[in-house]
Amino acid sequence: GGLLTLRPLPKIVVPIADELLSGWLARLANFNHCDLVDLLAHVGIDGRYVDVLDFGLEESAAVRIADVARTDFERVQSLTISAVTPLEAELTAQFPFQKCPACSVHGVALKHWRRVWNFDCLMCGTQLIPNMPRPDMVSPSTKILGRARIGAMLLEGAVRDNNARQIHRAMRGVAFAVAVTRFR
Repeated sequence: GGLLTLRPLPKIVVPIADELLSGWLARLANFNHCDLVDLLAHVGIDGRYVDVLDFGLEESAAVRIADVARTDFERVQSLTISAVTPLEAELTAQFPFQKCPACSVHGVALKHWRRVWNFDCLMCGTQLIPNMPRPDMVSPSTKILGRARIGAMLLEGAVRDNNARQIHRAMRGVAFAVAVTRFR
């Protein structure tokens, strides 16, 4: 058998800064009036594993996606989550647990929504909401949310700097805050 030549999609979609591969592929499929599973099948990827693609992609698959999307291989690879440290990987959700109610309406899925320390969308500033809210879930007070945002910034900085002592300190603060909110 010869090499399969993939036909490029008629419409291109430029990825947004910080966009996840799965979200971009979903938007690409939508703009080209096809189902995401069908788009993935076209490039030889099993559609059941779309969320796993966000954490890594075989080079050959990235090349095929780039070809049909009429973009470059590096851009496709840049849409995956690449954790710099093992701790950052540990603090990055494997599956989407929160979203921006404003941006997700447009099919956008951003990397920072998977980071456990983010409370707000970095694109529009809207507070992130759980993908699967519990019926007994209550919104935190403005005061608690303000403190949580400060803690989140400290945790993000500690993770970025790979400072184990600061990370443990921030995590103890998070555990304490969670415990306090349960009793109020």
